[in-house]
Amino acid sequence: MESYLKRKYKIGKTRMKKMRKSKLNHLWYEEFHKQYDLGAIYHINKLYTIFFVFAVGIHLLFGWMKIFSILFCVLFCIANGFLVILAGFAYAEYLIEEFGTVLVLFGVNQRKGIDSMLFFPVSTMMIIFSAVTAVKFMMDIYILS
Repeated sequence: MESYLKRKYKIGKTRMKKMRKSKLNHLWYEEFHKQYDLGAIYHINKLYTIFFVFAVGIHLLFGWMKIFSILFCVLFCIANGFLVILAGFAYAEYLIEEFGTVLVLFGVNQRKGIDSMLFFPVSTMMIIFSAVTAVKFMMDIYILS
């Protein structure tokens, strides 16, 4: 998000630090959204954090109850759907910052590592796999009991 704000709105590091002092600005970029209208990515980020916090809270407090395990599973899957979008946005911004474009087949980054737009589907599959694992675990609990 920071590289996106720096690139699109020409915000410097000092101003970025001043605008991110409160917790809402640190998590959701509230002040940036008020000034620059960040659009859908702001709302997706906000929804992701809300769904994820509720999912983890329900799991930690009521995870042993079957009905809450279903609710956890639903909330966790929704949060992972938002996470796929956020991860795609973050990786695209990284590629633009590093190489000037998203269309990078194999590029050597500043750390002498290799980056590629082909890595994104793999990371997406890992996020989806974590949601599928939660669903599979919940289904196993209902089938076994």
